Amino acid sequence: MESACEKVFAIPELVHKLALQMTLGDLSRLMQTSHRLHSFSLSAFYRHMNCHTGPMLDSPDALHALARNSHHVRSLDSGRSFLVYYFNAVREFHQLASRALGVGYYGGQLSAFSCPDWVPPPDPRPCLLIPFPPMTHLTHLTIQIGLDYVRSGFEDKMTFIDPYETTNHVTQVSWILHLNPNLVQVCIFGISTRDVDALFALAWSVSGLKKLEKLILAMTGREELWTLLSLSFWFVCSRSIKGMGILFEPSSDDEGDDGDEDDEGLNKAISADVEKITSWGVSRREGSLDNLESLTMEHLAYYLSTEQICRFFKDCPSLVHLTLPFLDPNVDVVELGRSIGRTCTKLTSLITKGIADVRRQVLVFEILETMVVGPALEKFVSVGSFPVSDRMMAAFKRHSATLTWVQFDYSWVMESRFIQMVLFECPALEKFILGGDVARKPTATPELTVAQVVEREWASSRIKDLNLKISLGDIG
Repeated sequence: MESACEKVFAIPELVHKLALQMTLGDLSRLMQTSHRLHSFSLSAFYRHMNCHTGPMLDSPDALHALARNSHHVRSLDSGRSFLVYYFNAVREFHQLASRALGVGYYGGQLSAFSCPDWVPPPDPRPCLLIPFPPMTHLTHLTIQIGLDYVRSGFEDKMTFIDPYETTNHVTQVSWILHLNPNLVQVCIFGISTRDVDALFALAWSVSGLKKLEKLILAMTGREELWTLLSLSFWFVCSRSIKGMGILFEPSSDDEGDDGDEDDEGLNKAISADVEKITSWGVSRREGSLDNLESLTMEHLAYYLSTEQICRFFKDCPSLVHLTLPFLDPNVDVVELGRSIGRTCTKLTSLITKGIADVRRQVLVFEILETMVVGPALEKFVSVGSFPVSDRMMAAFKRHSATLTWVQFDYSWVMESRFIQMVLFECPALEKFILGGDVARKPTATPELTVAQVVEREWASSRIKDLNLKISLGDIG
């Protein structure tokens, strides 16, 4: 008679459920115990693939195995090296299938394995190439187009590899998106804004993801394009989107190029790129993003009026988490803050960045004072100095009953009255941090003393993370 254990391991569905809960190491050992368990666990083993720098590209056996099982992959996390290899391998597979059948062919069936005109030719770097059938069932995709890295020893040092520089990486990623219309989460880092045509291909591919719930795009390049690109990707996203982050930082390469170009030539190049972006023929979404809960769109600093930005936030009434964008100096922050406070009625988390930016402080106060469902704020994070004022005290007191997380980076020392208010009047508080980069930590003696901290009983008994600089004061 079979034991209960043998009966369980004889049922493919149960083995698959069990395999999804196991680590890759344990799953690998289980698969080696029998051919039956190997076949039952195969789809779980390849379900989540982390293909950053590692032994896979150096192992023909591992590549052959992945090629045979690519249809099992649902989540792919890749660096540039594997991206390039995979792109070349799929291109080779596509060409072989096209020559043999005259159409795209995958998994023994005719399919929509198409290759749009904007797909670049194979990448020129040399490697052992094993043709890959494409992964067409992905739901989660994370790709670092920037340089891959490996961590050495226990010192957490990063060693950058892969010296090849091409302009095709964005279109390579775009083709992967095009082949996976069921993607739910897409995170792409290290996107260069140099090639606007490649960014069009990316926007076109994103517009076809009708089930997309989370989109994170991190770009580098000239800031004159940042607002237009942010809005372009905003308008092509499906209404299913729940979380969006469009991040930018200046490119050191672009800064170097600027020195070689005269101002007139640079302005012409920027104008040409702006004209291209505004003429993109990508279908735009109609209606508001009612499902959008988290938004980080750092730069809305060009081309937009106060009315346009207010209308922008009215299109996301379900926002819960908001990182405030950098704005044009001509934007009326009072009107904008009041508009956000009135229209984003579910807002509970607010993050603001900007060293010594008085306008952003006013924007924060207007939001906190206008929120119609108050008190409601649970999380507040500020990156930059934030001087204490009577208005600040009143705004935070309004939300003291719900605040669980208060953090001020680069603000090690604050007036004691604000710190006391947070400790003594926030019963839900779990995290209170004043600090940031240790290298910039000031040596000034803090105003807050031990006596002031223990003057009254703290309102919260749930504090898990506390970082304050306190003076011993007069202990005589």
